[in-house]
Amino acid sequence: MLPDPSLSTTRRRTAWLAGLVLGVVNGFLLFEFPILAVVLLLASAVLVTRSRSWTAGLGGLAIGLGGLWVLVLGRARASCDAFNEVPGQGCVMPTVDGYLIAGAIVALAGIALTIHAWRSRSPA
Repeated sequence: MLPDPSLSTTRRRTAWLAGLVLGVVNGFLLFEFPILAVVLLLASAVLVTRSRSWTAGLGGLAIGLGGLWVLVLGRARASCDAFNEVPGQGCVMPTVDGYLIAGAIVALAGIALTIHAWRSRSPA
């Protein structure tokens, strides 16, 4: 009996969504509790890879984590730059370029894993 293709799509989608949610949660935790977040990130990666749709899960995890960092840090940088535009006001922000690049790389890796998972013909 052949595996049901809709079931494998549902598994991939569920694994991806679970990874995305765990990535966003870990991304927020990394801002405030970095050691706890790293431990939870490793636990999340282990949980996501236990599924047969592990590439989709890791893709969602990477997109959630990297995308959140790019979004939040990029928004903070844009707000600080806009505040500096007003005469007589100033915003001093630490350099976040490295974090933005790292977040973008992680998000792009997540996109690549997601594309690979969706193009994969093997039953998941």
